Amino acid sequence: MDGLRQDLRHAWRMMRRSPGFTLTVLLTLGIGIGANTAIFSFVDTLLLRPLPYPDSDRMVMVWQDFTATRGPEREWFTPPDLRDLRERVSTLEAITPLVGWGPSLTGVGEPEQLTGVTVAAGWFAVTRVQPALGRPFVDDDERGDGRIVVLSHGLWQRRFGGDAGIIGRTIRLNDEEHEVVGVMPPAFRPPLQPAELWRPFTTSTFSQGCNNSRGCYVLRVMARLRDDVGAGALRTELDALAAAIREDAPGEKAGLRFVAIPLHEQLAGPVKPALLALLGAVGLLLLIACINIANLLLARSAAREREVAVRTAIGARRPAILRQLLVESTLLGLAGGALGALVSLWGVIALKAMSPPGTPRLDEVAVDGRILLFAMALAAVTGVVFGLAPALQLSRTDLTRALREATGNRASTARHNLRSALVVGEIALALTLLAGAGLLMRSFVRLQAVDPGFRTENTLAIALAFPSSRYPDAERRLDAANTLVQRLAANNAVLAVGATSILPLGGSDNDTGFLIEGRPMPRDRSEAPVAWYRRISPGYFDAIGMRLLRGRGFTELDREGAPLVGIINETLARRYWPEGDPIGARISDESPDGPWITIVGIVADARQNGPDQPARGELFLPLAQVPSPFVTVVVHTAGDPRALVPTVRAEVSSIDPMLPLAGVTTMDEALRQATALPRLYLSFFAFFALIALALAAIGIYGVTAYAVAQRTPEIGVRMALGADSRAVLRLVLRQAIILVSAGLLIGTALAIGLSRLLANLLFDLSPTDPPTFVAIAIVLAVVGVVASWLPARRATRVDPLRALRTET
Repeated sequence: MDGLRQDLRHAWRMMRRSPGFTLTVLLTLGIGIGANTAIFSFVDTLLLRPLPYPDSDRMVMVWQDFTATRGPEREWFTPPDLRDLRERVSTLEAITPLVGWGPSLTGVGEPEQLTGVTVAAGWFAVTRVQPALGRPFVDDDERGDGRIVVLSHGLWQRRFGGDAGIIGRTIRLNDEEHEVVGVMPPAFRPPLQPAELWRPFTTSTFSQGCNNSRGCYVLRVMARLRDDVGAGALRTELDALAAAIREDAPGEKAGLRFVAIPLHEQLAGPVKPALLALLGAVGLLLLIACINIANLLLARSAAREREVAVRTAIGARRPAILRQLLVESTLLGLAGGALGALVSLWGVIALKAMSPPGTPRLDEVAVDGRILLFAMALAAVTGVVFGLAPALQLSRTDLTRALREATGNRASTARHNLRSALVVGEIALALTLLAGAGLLMRSFVRLQAVDPGFRTENTLAIALAFPSSRYPDAERRLDAANTLVQRLAANNAVLAVGATSILPLGGSDNDTGFLIEGRPMPRDRSEAPVAWYRRISPGYFDAIGMRLLRGRGFTELDREGAPLVGIINETLARRYWPEGDPIGARISDESPDGPWITIVGIVADARQNGPDQPARGELFLPLAQVPSPFVTVVVHTAGDPRALVPTVRAEVSSIDPMLPLAGVTTMDEALRQATALPRLYLSFFAFFALIALALAAIGIYGVTAYAVAQRTPEIGVRMALGADSRAVLRLVLRQAIILVSAGLLIGTALAIGLSRLLANLLFDLSPTDPPTFVAIAIVLAVVGVVASWLPARRATRVDPLRALRTET
């Protein structure tokens, strides 16, 4: 312990003696360790840490799987399927459906659109979290009218001032009285989607037709596995249930299977590849930083050879010298780790701010004690890693040579060879990071170049949600929407305006099977034609910028009572009318008795779910003929669409002061949101790659400068014998080019192997894209040559006489 204390004091003196060197090492480590710790905070929360519910490993999402008949892998449930699951599967302790709900809160301050979820009484048993105030839902609530709610703690505080008397009080939601029966705890976070309040699932949640239809896919299902059974027992029961339902509904349920996905996997699955890729990237960055610091220590070790030789001469043993050198590097590592912990705090804040809304468990991400322990452990290991090679090299110092201060011997050559090998590794790792950043950049450029098929610039979207109590029928909802459309159309700043039931990039869609007149009935669900449908008003295509290719658009004559009409997109036309003209063809909603819809037009394809998602077969129906409880008004403006928002709010208020806006956004904002994750991945990979490139350039410069210093006498002899500056320049550059070439070859092989891990993050691009690898290799080669050219130029200015005097 006395020796260790002495080593620590000596290490502290060495750090103070070389402030520039110490600061360089600490900044390099701080960035490397801070980036690793920040990314690991996300990995720990999203991938490693259990969900914040008791026995969360027993929570599952249950899906219908139709992949056997080329259908979706994770399809929602129908009400009859949910009833069968509840009645026939005993391995599940609790089961709850999940249905989105967006009620309008009125009577308490300004009207506000809230985010809610409809759940069964089993939801509280699934999460094993009870309200902090009041009671949970019970089975009897499912047989009531559903007009009771449980509030989130945040909503209770924000809109009701944390009133302790809220239990039993009624609030107005969708212009109907709802009794508050509970308030959830402050720390509770909904397991699957953000929510501010919950209402009970009842028999009146859906229409009677949907409640009895095995083709009405409207429910997500969450459940809890019983503590005394395993996943195998659940699998057996689900297989038996699927077989029974297939027999009961052979057409609709052909090929049906059920799958139970652990809730943790359900939440983490979409972000897992990206997080692991980012963790790998920052790991490479830290390794490059360690190599760079090792090179700095090796360069400094030349100046410390005499110190080590003197200590050896007076009796210091090699293990003691090695220990002291490792203590120095470990102390540097720990100091860098402390700085890295501070950097990680800023990094987590920045990452959370840049993360798209809806990122699971985002509010749980933080740098806590466990993460700080990870940072310091990483710092200690890092200190040993970058200090080991220089320490071993220095501890083997030749006593006689060092005391005579000779140069140009085998020990110096060995040190130079080690530094050269480290630079080769640094270049290889830098190329790997640069290749990842280059692939993501080319992928993002391709993504940005995709024509989504609709207009995003100068386009405003206003979402409306009509309370059923004040708008009980379709006619009243349509009148309010049409009034808003007409008033906005009269505004001089508006070029076109229309309405739709579902906005592009809106994150929700509806599909339906249909029949084509004159064709035989499909034998099962897998053979039935399917279309994703939207309901729109006249003028919508002009407002959103979709092109009508053939036929006509909707007009004011396409209203209730008129013959039903529809417009399809190119994909649907090609798929089901590959050789004929669909204009004039008739389809019906899976019923041979109609009603029949006549196709009157074809529009160009649009990537409604994002530029990275292909166009799907779509059917457009008139809002006036097929009403929707949700309407989004789309406005194409002559200037900044945000400037129109006050006018929109005033017009909506004049139509109905109690009607809140469910959302106001521009299509540019919606598109940026749709591409937020690729942009985030690109930003961080590019940042890490630039740091790696800078570190590699510093490493090449350092090795070349060290080589020039070592070979100064040799260069002097060559110049004295007649070598010109070009020959000297070639001599020095040749060595640097050999190092760069070796690093490029090794790095290319490494990058090709690791780039496949990015395949899920790339759009329309191979993970081994040759142009990307060639461009990155050229960039790194140019940087390497430039970094080595500076000390090479210095070598051409060596004074031969001075160099020869130094040699002698």
